[in-house]
Amino acid sequence: MTELVFAAHSGVVISAVSEKASADGGTPWWLTLVVGFIALAGTIFSAVSAQQTTRKSANLDRLNNRLEAMELDKWRHREETMRMLRWASEKAIDPADNVRLVGIAALGALGESELLQREDQALIDRVIDAILQGAVAEYHEAGGPGDVEVVEDGSE
Repeated sequence: MTELVFAAHSGVVISAVSEKASADGGTPWWLTLVVGFIALAGTIFSAVSAQQTTRKSANLDRLNNRLEAMELDKWRHREETMRMLRWASEKAIDPADNVRLVGIAALGALGESELLQREDQALIDRVIDAILQGAVAEYHEAGGPGDVEVVEDGSE
């Protein structure tokens, strides 16, 4: 009686007995060994493939988590920037001169901060321009010299 060994994809080894093969003297030992090695190789290949797929999936999950964290971090920076912009703007238009100077200094620092995102720079610049134009208008109303004017590049 000859026993033939087959390997299933899941690694389960199935054996079948062939009556016909045993009638002619049996299967050579080397053929049984080759079929067994093929079954073993299939099982090992399946296990390695499953492990690689699991690793790739875990790496993709880590990458997705990191991207989500970066987006959340960007949103938090933007939220803090807008909070600081609101605070500094309120201080910059305060009637008390010393408070106004603190607000203007805070706006300048915010404009140079790492917290500021590129797309928010124009907003900061416009707020500073509006505050400076208001300060120049107040200066003129208070009887200051008429030759002071705000120029785009910041020089007088």
